[in-house]
Order: sequence, then C-alpha cells, then structure tokens
Amino acid sequence: MHWLTTTEPKAFLPAEREEVRASIEALEAAMLRGIEAGDFEPLPMGGTDEGNAQCDHYFGDGVYVRSLWIQAGSVVVGRLHKQARVCMILAGRCRFVDEFQARFVEAPWIGEFQAGCKTAVYAETDTLWALALGTDMKDPQEIYWTLTAANHQELLEHVT
Repeated sequence: MHWLTTTEPKAFLPAEREEVRASIEALEAAMLRGIEAGDFEPLPMGGTDEGNAQCDHYFGDGVYVRSLWIQAGSVVVGRLHKQARVCMILAGRCRFVDEFQARFVEAPWIGEFQAGCKTAVYAETDTLWALALGTDMKDPQEIYWTLTAANHQELLEHVT
C-alpha cells in the first residue's frame, strides 16, 4: 500500500477516498488470508477477552481511552469507528492511512480521526497507540461492539 510509505502528511480529496478505502480493505483481506494460511500470527481481536488483555483501558466521565503496544514491523488494521475519535502516539514511530489522511508520525503526536473510517497502521518502531472516544459505557467489549463496525455495510445500517 503506497500510502504507508509517505513521509509527508497527505489529505485525500473526495475523489481519492474510494480508492484508499478499497486499498485498506484489500490489505485487510490479504492479512486475513495470510492468517488462515498460517503465514503469520494475528493479534487477538479487540472484542475478545484476549484482545482486551492486550490493551489498557481507562475511563473518565464521558470518555474512554484504549491503548495498544504495536510491535515494530507490525501492521494493524482497525475496525470502522462510528464516531470521531482522537488518537495519540505516545511512544515510537509509525505510518498510518485512512480514507481521509496518510501520515508518518513520531511520538508525541495527537490527531483527530473522522467517523466512518478504518485505519491501517505500520509500526516502524515499537509504538504505543491510544485512542479516546466519548462514551459513558464502561465495558471495553460493549464499547468495541457498539461503537465500531466490521465493514461499511454495517456502518451504513447504523447511520440509517
């Protein structure tokens, strides 16, 4: 995915977003095929007990923060988020792309991510990635299953 190689921040025009979305979905599909073939070991899914154990969870009044260590050389493709969120790089260096932006970032870094986008992250070094969502929910799995979608069809059903 050539967007993960950029070192300059890039904002995608509306006409480019469908191509970027398709590239991220193709990357995710290729990763899933590689997992099924036994080519590499996946990170446990966030909505599982094992996935929750990989993350640290923090709660404040009306806010949830989840952090995840991403090993150097790893690629992570997240679920679609149903609401805007703030993401933070607290340690390390990584590249990420969603259908709105592609960036190379180094800790410390904070940025806004729009609702309805799926993000692919490549960790150049061990990276501590955190996201903050506005919610009063206190169960990480409920948050995962309620505030994210597996695909754009599921997201569309949420919106309509």
